Amino acid sequence: MAKLTNEQKIEIYNKRKMGYTLNMLSTEYNINVHGIEYLVRLIDKNGFDVLRKDRNRYYSPKFKEKALRRVLIDGESITAVAIDIGLSSRGILANWVKSYVENGYNIVEKKRGQHDKQKERNDTVRNAEKDRRTVTSEPSLTCRERILKKIGCLSYGTKEERTKEIVKAITELRQELNLSLAFILDTINSNEDLPHIAKSVYYYTLSKIDKDDKNDEIMVEIINIFYTHKERYGYRRIHLELLNKGYKVSHVAYGPIYT
Repeated sequence: MAKLTNEQKIEIYNKRKMGYTLNMLSTEYNINVHGIEYLVRLIDKNGFDVLRKDRNRYYSPKFKEKALRRVLIDGESITAVAIDIGLSSRGILANWVKSYVENGYNIVEKKRGQHDKQKERNDTVRNAEKDRRTVTSEPSLTCRERILKKIGCLSYGTKEERTKEIVKAITELRQELNLSLAFILDTINSNEDLPHIAKSVYYYTLSKIDKDDKNDEIMVEIINIFYTHKERYGYRRIHLELLNKGYKVSHVAYGPIYT
């Protein structure tokens, strides 16, 4: 698989949003469709800034422990957790899990040189300064207007659809404006003309959306298999091909599509 630059990754993302199929992008950039799907979901969740992170970034044992707990104890998928914490590939987290199990459920840290330790200290200082600016700086009136305008322009529908639409908009605003969730919710809930939303409802709905995205990944693969084989593959053949590609799927996950 080809090694992509950040510019190529942005191109792939934009082309996918323009309607390019996974197979078209896979052929053009010599990358498998799973890698493309992961890249698109990663940018959707974290924005383009996630591509500019240092590839040699240091992850502390505490950071790894939280991620491992979500996978091994909470039962979340490796892909979903890797995307949520901004890893460049799901393989990084998969390797953490493998190492953790092989070492008797202990996180083993590689010895780092003086350069790595200094880099970690510098990262800590930069992150602390960034957090300080986020907390102490008062968001401008423009930010409030942007929040109210975005939420006010939503189409809405049923109560469940409305909540999902608001949650997606809030997530986009957090990435776009780099504001805290508390500030965005306070801005929305202080306006009588907008539907109010609690913090707990936001996180609950967000978790449901992430779960739906996981199912979307399988559904996209099913559709690709179906049309790649000129609409000749039915239920059983698609199921076998999914298993060969490493998917763990139930028979009822996609059967109704072809009935």
